[in-house]
Amino acid sequence: MPEASFPHLISMKPTETSGLASAHSPYPPSWLGPVPSNTAKISTQGSSNTHAPSLINFVQSAETIVWESLSLESCLLSLRTLSDSLSLDCFLCIIHKCRLRQSSAHAMLVHLYLCSHGVDVHYVIQSHIVTLYVECGSMPQAQMAFNRLTRRSEFVWTSLMNGYVDSGKPLHSLGLGQAMREDGIEPSKFTLVTLIKACARLQWLERGQDLHKEVIDMGLEDDPFIGSVLVDMYAKCGSIMKAQEVFDGVSSRSIVSWTALIAGYTEHGQAEKALKCLDLMSLEGLSPDIGSYICSIKACGNLEDVRRGHRLHSEAMKKGLERDQVLNHVLIDMYAKCGFLEDAQGVFVKLLVKDVVTWTTLISRYVDQGHSEAALRCLDQMQLEGEHPNDITLVCSLKACRYLGALDKGREIHSLIVKEELEKIPYVCNTLVDLYVKHGRLEEALDVFQELEVHDVILWTTIIRGYAECEQCEEALSCFEQMQFKSISPDVAAYNAVISACTVNTEKVFQTYLQMQERGLLPSQATMMGVIRACKHKSTLAFGKSIHAQLSNSGGNLTEDIQLATVLVDMYAKCGDMVTAQQLFECMLSRDTVTWTSLIAGYAGQGESDLVFELLGRMKDEGISPDGETFLGVLIACAHAGLVEEGQMFFETMRSDFGIAPTIEHLNCIVDLLGRVGRLSEAVLMLNQSSVPPDQIMWGTVLSACRKWHDVEVARHAFHCAVALDSNYLPAYSQMANIYADAELWEEARIVEAMKIQQR
Repeated sequence: MPEASFPHLISMKPTETSGLASAHSPYPPSWLGPVPSNTAKISTQGSSNTHAPSLINFVQSAETIVWESLSLESCLLSLRTLSDSLSLDCFLCIIHKCRLRQSSAHAMLVHLYLCSHGVDVHYVIQSHIVTLYVECGSMPQAQMAFNRLTRRSEFVWTSLMNGYVDSGKPLHSLGLGQAMREDGIEPSKFTLVTLIKACARLQWLERGQDLHKEVIDMGLEDDPFIGSVLVDMYAKCGSIMKAQEVFDGVSSRSIVSWTALIAGYTEHGQAEKALKCLDLMSLEGLSPDIGSYICSIKACGNLEDVRRGHRLHSEAMKKGLERDQVLNHVLIDMYAKCGFLEDAQGVFVKLLVKDVVTWTTLISRYVDQGHSEAALRCLDQMQLEGEHPNDITLVCSLKACRYLGALDKGREIHSLIVKEELEKIPYVCNTLVDLYVKHGRLEEALDVFQELEVHDVILWTTIIRGYAECEQCEEALSCFEQMQFKSISPDVAAYNAVISACTVNTEKVFQTYLQMQERGLLPSQATMMGVIRACKHKSTLAFGKSIHAQLSNSGGNLTEDIQLATVLVDMYAKCGDMVTAQQLFECMLSRDTVTWTSLIAGYAGQGESDLVFELLGRMKDEGISPDGETFLGVLIACAHAGLVEEGQMFFETMRSDFGIAPTIEHLNCIVDLLGRVGRLSEAVLMLNQSSVPPDQIMWGTVLSACRKWHDVEVARHAFHCAVALDSNYLPAYSQMANIYADAELWEEARIVEAMKIQQR
């Protein structure tokens, strides 16, 4: 963090503007004390008004207490009509009323009057005008008034610093602190409080530690007020142990310091310690305030401790805190995180004011808990009630569309994003791209991608993943190269996306993996699994074994990681090393359907039908239900062994006992099985009666069997069916011509060859 230095803040008018916000002074309410009893008169230059109401005449001659009893509007009216001199007390009283109202418009009216009558030259008035603007949230006006001061006390310096902290410009505050020291004014306890608050906002630990040393040098380390802000600063900077150390060193701990510690533990993932602090605070006789409840209920949400959260909710309601918006936000969040969505909805419904944060909290948690339809209904209701969704609301809603497959609703939200001019925000754009990628709408994803001027690594990775899901390896690699050309360094997720895209291109996968290692990136489990999946042939077995060795040497327990072990079993099975595949399989502590299927498919590919049937029996004995892929492996084993009856039995068992609808792959396997044993008429009958429409490849399988068994008639039927589905399916022409030639039907063979040439 650079050293803060802002000399322009005390020498010229600031150029930035500030929104209206309430400033909270570091000084306690009693710091200013009552309106001063100074009796000095300040001459005004207003013209007399003989027709002024009698109230004005009374005010002119009365004590200051009369001004205190008037409304702000009456005081302002009196200022415009008075001509006699007024005491300093009267002006300070009016300024005090403006401060209580926190109205920047009234503050400017008073300041204008004071300037036009020359009253603002008084040092006390000038200082209070600065403070008035600060407390009204008008920092540009406060800075201008400050710049006009001829004398600057520690009080007015600190007030301005505090205003910048509360208006979201803590670095400006630290710059003023430096300028104050250069002006020869030493910081007070309250100045240090403000500067420490600024460090907390900036999470600037080093500067905060320097200020802590000053606190110690001034002998203030035991001060409860100072202690509270130090605890808060260390907690916000991530130094929670130091926060606890400072807290323990304060002899008299306030509710503020306890709350700062509770908040620190909650925000840094130590919710149990946060709730323990709450218990200890209660033992010291301190009752939680609104801040304590908010932090503690957050902790309950993080722990999913709904009982404790509900108890704190009840306590807060008994104290009349049910109208606090922030408290209601965390209650909704806590109940939703714990899975109690009805309770979250109950808190939401009772709210008198439902702002965008409240709606977004509910929508977000609906999505997180898998209730995406409810999230989208909530979005619709939000808009019906006239509340405009913000970027976070719309991102959560897009995620709901992604989970539901609701592309049309996603497009509707996309239009809303454009209308609200949010499409240039990177994470909004990324969520949109992700939605379109998920639905295979790569062109729409690219349109969104290209609209954004700046692309981060997350966005590039999403596009690469889109190419991967569309099995477009070359495009994914091109995108990966473009990303690096534009000086975006790929991270592990980007490399994983490329590896996923290139699974069919083993060489590219290996190159990408080696490049990743050369760049010093540690592969994740997803990386390793992607590389292992690319090892599908005997020629890649050695590389697959090297990856297996790396995993073993990294200290991971493969016997407990079912997903990783299954991928390894599948790799060894596909590469033909059934001994290693079986050994890994037997060592696994638990196995799922995919694991069993991988081993069955491996043995099926080697024609080991007996082992396939044995594994299927063991699988059923262990209570694991086979799926369509499992039965496909079994049918392949039957086909290789020529076991027609067994194959038909398993095919029927799959449909009737397990309710698995046959796919083209299952049907093709049965047709191949029937064709191998010459039962061609049955194969054709099965295809004609199948609920799955046969494709040209299936009829090609029949043609292959017809040539083996010299069945010209069935071949003619199969040929006509194949070319009717795809007239450009050239293998059908070749097979039919060969069948005619084998039968010495030369003219028919010549005609089919001519048809083939014509299709070319």
